[in-house]
Amino acid sequence: MMWEMPMPGVYPDIDVDTRYWSTGMPNHRMSVEERLWLRVNKNGPIPKFAPHLGRCWRWTGCTNHGYGALHSCGRVVRAHVVSYESFNGPIPNGLEIDHLCRNRACVNPSHIEAVTPRENTLRGFSSPAINHRKTVCKRGHAFDVTNTYFEPSTGYRQCRKCHKVRRRNRERRAELHAKLKEVGAA
Repeated sequence: MMWEMPMPGVYPDIDVDTRYWSTGMPNHRMSVEERLWLRVNKNGPIPKFAPHLGRCWRWTGCTNHGYGALHSCGRVVRAHVVSYESFNGPIPNGLEIDHLCRNRACVNPSHIEAVTPRENTLRGFSSPAINHRKTVCKRGHAFDVTNTYFEPSTGYRQCRKCHKVRRRNRERRAELHAKLKEVGAA
Protein backbone atom coordinates (compact mmCIF):
# COMPACT_ATOMS: atom_id res chain seq x y z
CA MET A 1 0.00 0.00 0.00
CA MET A 2 1.32 3.45 -0.93
CA TRP A 3 2.16 5.91 1.82
CA GLU A 4 -0.41 8.71 1.98
CA MET A 5 -0.05 12.36 2.94
CA PRO A 6 -0.83 12.98 6.63
CA MET A 7 -3.61 15.32 7.63
CA PRO A 8 -2.50 18.88 8.51
CA GLY A 9 -1.41 19.12 12.15
CA VAL A 10 -0.98 15.35 12.68
CA TYR A 11 2.77 15.39 12.02
CA PRO A 12 4.05 18.95 12.59
CA ASP A 13 7.55 18.10 11.27
CA ILE A 14 6.18 17.27 7.78
CA ASP A 15 5.34 20.13 5.39
CA VAL A 16 1.87 19.13 4.19
CA ASP A 17 1.76 21.90 1.56
CA THR A 18 4.60 20.22 -0.34
CA ARG A 19 3.42 17.35 -2.51
CA TYR A 20 5.43 14.18 -1.96
CA TRP A 21 5.39 11.16 -4.17
CA SER A 22 6.54 8.02 -2.53
CA THR A 23 7.98 4.69 -3.52
CA GLY A 24 5.85 3.08 -0.83
CA MET A 25 8.31 3.96 1.90
CA PRO A 26 7.27 6.84 4.19
CA ASN A 27 10.86 8.13 4.56
CA HIS A 28 11.67 8.24 0.84
CA ARG A 29 10.49 11.42 -0.84
CA MET A 30 11.16 11.48 -4.56
CA SER A 31 12.71 14.54 -6.12
CA VAL A 32 11.02 16.20 -9.08
CA GLU A 33 13.74 14.76 -11.37
CA GLU A 34 13.09 11.22 -10.09
CA ARG A 35 9.36 11.66 -10.68
CA LEU A 36 10.03 13.05 -14.16
CA TRP A 37 11.90 9.97 -15.37
CA LEU A 38 9.20 7.60 -14.08
CA ARG A 39 6.80 8.99 -16.71
CA VAL A 40 9.07 9.13 -19.76
CA ASN A 41 8.83 6.79 -22.75
CA LYS A 42 12.20 6.86 -24.54
CA ASN A 43 10.76 5.05 -27.57
CA GLY A 44 8.78 8.01 -28.85
CA PRO A 45 8.35 9.06 -32.47
CA ILE A 46 11.15 10.27 -34.71
CA PRO A 47 10.43 13.95 -35.53
CA LYS A 48 9.32 14.57 -39.13
CA PHE A 49 11.05 17.95 -39.28
CA ALA A 50 14.35 16.79 -37.80
CA PRO A 51 14.87 13.01 -38.12
CA HIS A 52 18.61 13.48 -37.45
CA LEU A 53 17.77 14.24 -33.79
CA GLY A 54 16.65 10.67 -33.13
CA ARG A 55 13.68 9.53 -31.08
CA CYS A 56 11.67 11.84 -28.86
CA TRP A 57 11.40 10.96 -25.19
CA ARG A 58 7.67 11.33 -24.74
CA TRP A 59 6.19 12.53 -21.45
CA THR A 60 3.38 10.13 -20.52
CA GLY A 61 2.05 12.00 -17.48
CA CYS A 62 -0.51 14.79 -17.45
CA THR A 63 -0.16 17.63 -19.94
CA ASN A 64 -1.09 21.28 -20.15
CA HIS A 65 -1.51 22.63 -23.71
CA GLY A 66 0.55 19.67 -24.94
CA TYR A 67 3.48 20.30 -22.57
CA GLY A 68 4.25 17.77 -19.84
CA ALA A 69 3.32 19.03 -16.38
CA LEU A 70 4.18 17.86 -12.87
CA HIS A 71 3.98 19.28 -9.38
CA SER A 72 6.98 20.55 -7.44
CA CYS A 73 6.70 22.31 -4.07
CA GLY A 74 3.01 23.07 -4.56
CA ARG A 75 3.26 24.50 -8.07
CA VAL A 76 3.10 23.10 -11.59
CA VAL A 77 6.35 22.89 -13.55
CA ARG A 78 6.86 21.91 -17.16
CA ALA A 79 8.48 18.53 -17.72
CA HIS A 80 10.79 19.74 -20.51
CA VAL A 81 12.09 22.52 -18.25
CA VAL A 82 12.91 20.02 -15.49
CA SER A 83 14.67 17.83 -18.07
CA TYR A 84 16.69 20.73 -19.45
CA GLU A 85 17.69 21.97 -15.99
CA SER A 86 18.67 18.49 -14.77
CA PHE A 87 21.14 18.11 -17.68
CA ASN A 88 22.24 21.72 -18.34
CA GLY A 89 21.62 23.69 -15.17
CA PRO A 90 19.29 26.67 -14.77
CA ILE A 91 17.83 28.44 -17.81
CA PRO A 92 19.77 31.70 -18.38
CA ASN A 93 17.84 34.94 -17.77
CA GLY A 94 16.01 36.22 -20.85
CA LEU A 95 15.92 32.79 -22.52
CA GLU A 96 13.21 30.17 -22.84
CA ILE A 97 13.17 26.52 -23.86
CA ASP A 98 12.56 25.58 -27.50
CA HIS A 99 11.80 22.09 -28.80
CA LEU A 100 13.97 21.42 -31.85
CA CYS A 101 11.72 18.43 -32.64
CA ARG A 102 8.52 20.61 -32.47
CA ASN A 103 7.00 17.97 -30.11
CA ARG A 104 5.71 19.70 -26.97
CA ALA A 105 5.57 16.46 -24.98
CA CYS A 106 9.24 15.63 -25.66
CA VAL A 107 11.68 15.78 -22.73
CA ASN A 108 14.78 14.51 -24.56
CA PRO A 109 17.57 16.90 -23.46
CA SER A 110 19.18 16.76 -26.91
CA HIS A 111 15.90 17.99 -28.45
CA ILE A 112 15.54 21.11 -26.29
CA GLU A 113 17.66 24.24 -26.09
CA ALA A 114 17.53 27.66 -24.47
CA VAL A 115 16.87 30.47 -26.97
CA THR A 116 15.54 34.02 -26.95
CA PRO A 117 11.75 34.46 -27.14
CA ARG A 118 12.16 36.00 -30.62
CA GLU A 119 14.16 33.01 -31.88
CA ASN A 120 11.61 30.62 -30.39
CA THR A 121 8.74 32.44 -32.13
CA LEU A 122 10.51 32.61 -35.48
CA ARG A 123 11.32 28.88 -35.41
CA GLY A 124 7.63 28.00 -35.04
CA PHE A 125 4.64 27.95 -37.36
CA SER A 126 2.79 31.08 -36.21
CA SER A 127 1.84 33.84 -38.67
CA PRO A 128 4.82 36.03 -37.69
CA ALA A 129 7.20 33.09 -38.17
CA ILE A 130 5.76 32.16 -41.56
CA ASN A 131 5.82 35.77 -42.77
CA HIS A 132 9.40 36.22 -41.54
CA ARG A 133 10.55 33.28 -43.70
CA LYS A 134 8.97 34.70 -46.87
CA THR A 135 11.50 35.98 -49.40
CA VAL A 136 9.00 37.40 -51.93
CA CYS A 137 5.70 39.25 -51.64
CA LYS A 138 2.42 37.76 -52.91
CA ARG A 139 3.02 39.36 -56.33
CA GLY A 140 6.52 37.88 -56.63
CA HIS A 141 8.67 40.93 -55.79
CA ALA A 142 11.76 40.12 -53.72
CA PHE A 143 12.00 41.17 -50.07
CA ASP A 144 15.49 42.64 -50.18
CA VAL A 145 17.14 45.75 -48.75
CA THR A 146 16.06 48.03 -51.59
CA ASN A 147 12.52 46.70 -52.04
CA THR A 148 11.42 46.31 -48.40
CA TYR A 149 9.43 49.02 -46.63
CA PHE A 150 8.68 48.89 -42.91
CA GLU A 151 5.42 50.54 -41.84
CA PRO A 152 6.47 53.06 -39.15
CA SER A 153 3.34 52.71 -37.00
CA THR A 154 3.21 48.89 -36.94
CA GLY A 155 6.68 47.74 -37.96
CA TYR A 156 5.15 45.43 -40.58
CA ARG A 157 7.23 44.66 -43.63
CA GLN A 158 5.85 45.53 -47.07
CA CYS A 159 7.05 45.31 -50.63
CA ARG A 160 7.99 48.84 -51.80
CA LYS A 161 6.73 48.20 -55.34
CA CYS A 162 3.33 46.99 -54.11
CA HIS A 163 3.19 49.78 -51.52
CA LYS A 164 3.82 52.33 -54.28
CA VAL A 165 1.02 50.84 -56.44
CA ARG A 166 -1.43 50.86 -53.50
CA ARG A 167 -0.56 54.48 -52.65
CA ARG A 168 -0.99 55.53 -56.31
CA ASN A 169 -4.39 53.75 -56.53
CA ARG A 170 -5.52 55.39 -53.27
CA GLU A 171 -4.53 58.84 -54.62
CA ARG A 172 -6.36 58.19 -57.90
CA ARG A 173 -9.52 57.13 -56.05
CA ALA A 174 -9.33 60.28 -53.93
CA GLU A 175 -8.91 62.48 -57.05
CA LEU A 176 -11.82 60.72 -58.77
CA HIS A 177 -14.01 61.12 -55.70
CA ALA A 178 -13.14 64.85 -55.55
CA LYS A 179 -14.02 65.32 -59.24
CA LEU A 180 -17.32 63.47 -58.82
CA LYS A 181 -18.10 65.62 -55.81
CA GLU A 182 -17.48 68.78 -57.89
CA VAL A 183 -19.82 67.57 -60.60
CA GLY A 184 -22.40 66.66 -57.98
CA ALA A 185 -22.50 62.95 -58.75
CA ALA A 186 -21.21 61.91 -55.39
